[in-house]
Amino acid sequence: MPLIEHTTPTPRVPTTRRVDTVTPRLQAGRRPRFSADDVVGTALRLGLGTFSVAAVARELGVTTAAVYRRFPSHRDLLEECLSRILAEPDRSPRRSAGRTHCAGELQNGGHCA
Repeated sequence: MPLIEHTTPTPRVPTTRRVDTVTPRLQAGRRPRFSADDVVGTALRLGLGTFSVAAVARELGVTTAAVYRRFPSHRDLLEECLSRILAEPDRSPRRSAGRTHCAGELQNGGHCA
């Protein structure tokens, strides 16, 4: 009878990837489908006095929790909406003309009605 040698199997060493071939991942998870600008725009469209975070999320097609990740509270979202409104230049021709008219009256020593 032939002699059979028993050897222990060589342990498998995990292969390592080369560093230069690995694509770095910037952030875990899915990329968001909406931005903070989308949230603010939707809130403004729904109305400052009437929007809710749930309604904004519903309009955007995302969960309420997703909106809260962008804005931690209703108040934070409201403050951002107000700051965007105040940052916009006044483009109303009637108001601009009125301001020019009043400025001219005041410069001439008169008063603005």
